[in-house]
Amino acid sequence: MKFKNLLLIIIIATLTFSCAKPNDPAKENNVLKIFNILETGGYAYDFDVSDELLFAAEDQRGFSIHNLVSGSMYCHVDTLFDDFPNPFENVRKIAGSVDDDILIVYERYGNPAALNIYDISDPFIPEWKTQNISQTSDVQKILLTENQNNDLEIFWTNDNSLNIATYNNTWTNEATIDLPNTTGGSSVQGFDFNQDLFVVAGSQFGVHIIDRNTDELILTYDTIGEAVDVKLVDNLAYIALWEEGYLLLDITDPADPIEIHQENVGENIYTVDVKNNKMVLSSHTGGVLLFDVLDDTEPVLLGNLRESDIGYTYKANFEGDHIIASTRTGIIIIEY
Repeated sequence: MKFKNLLLIIIIATLTFSCAKPNDPAKENNVLKIFNILETGGYAYDFDVSDELLFAAEDQRGFSIHNLVSGSMYCHVDTLFDDFPNPFENVRKIAGSVDDDILIVYERYGNPAALNIYDISDPFIPEWKTQNISQTSDVQKILLTENQNNDLEIFWTNDNSLNIATYNNTWTNEATIDLPNTTGGSSVQGFDFNQDLFVVAGSQFGVHIIDRNTDELILTYDTIGEAVDVKLVDNLAYIALWEEGYLLLDITDPADPIEIHQENVGENIYTVDVKNNKMVLSSHTGGVLLFDVLDDTEPVLLGNLRESDIGYTYKANFEGDHIIASTRTGIIIIEY
């Protein structure tokens, strides 16, 4: 009888440990803690932070602007502008600049799909200014910066291209860089850049490395899985792989990259961000995963807040001393 009980215990223990994910930290050692939650009316598919303002894309509920410090909401906008009676259909991407008093809101299923520019000098009452409807089908990521002429530079990916525009009271499309693609399919996802290179996640193609000075494609590097996002730190590209975790790629020689480390984390990954030798991944049901990447050949998992803790997660970035995640339950501010 005792032997049977012992055998049962061994079987249960074996099943328990075989089902556990080998990289999951012990619960008591998880460094991630929820600090605050900013509620949204719709799914928070995307967010951006500029100074103390946080901008949230809320899908069918439009967009909202929050004070990141106090947690208060300045406004919630669910129609394009006052004279346009139809509500937003699908706000999926958003990017803003307090220095330029500009907010860009991507309406995916509008008539037409468009990148809409708002003046946010008064964040309580954003004022719609204009829209761009060129290269706006299936926009995957938007990044903003300022060029040497103090014009706002806008970068975004859609379908199979990386696009560049400037805005200074007038929207000007500057360039479209077409990339390898599949007929009828969208191949480009997230991207990042430095002064010399663009690195674009090319889905099943891997990553596209582009000379930023000439806009010429240097190399398309085949990755083990679908590349969906990129973060550049010096000469290292941190690449989010949809079903294969992440990849660290040394692009010191962009024509001959070197794989440093690749790891499957057992989750579908959306985005990647890196700061101060820490890497954060967002995952649909996997939530937020934080790694120490001081030794880039052997990253260490420090913490994980899963879907049961924070909801389905679409994006996670470092902001100040916190991690911010956009989820189906709102904007989650996380201590680490």
